[in-house]
Amino acid sequence: MEYKYIFCQLNHAVTGKATYSNFGVYGQKALNGIGGLTNVDLTGTADKFLPDNPHAKYLYVAKVAREEDPDMVTLVVPSGVGPYGIEPDESCFIGFRIYVEPETGVGPSWSEILYDQAIKINP
Repeated sequence: MEYKYIFCQLNHAVTGKATYSNFGVYGQKALNGIGGLTNVDLTGTADKFLPDNPHAKYLYVAKVAREEDPDMVTLVVPSGVGPYGIEPDESCFIGFRIYVEPETGVGPSWSEILYDQAIKINP
């Protein structure tokens, strides 16, 4: 089955709660990471969807799909065996990371951030 994930999340690095944040896509069967996007890739991506909104700078919008979307930052998931992709009939999962709060020098407290989420869209 083909699927897409759409993200609209906080960019934790822009909020000051992290020096680095990202999300990655992994195949469930092989636990293979096939790609990811970082806070650098995602900065400014919500501006198009929230024009003139002063809070847009704190958000990101991205898509995980089989093909590039020219209207949105897209992490393309290839089909393939083992570490090279995820077959259409395989399950996958998203991993989110938030590293090093500048003020404390360690990861941010979970009670001080909004949890990252993904919306799965089936055809």
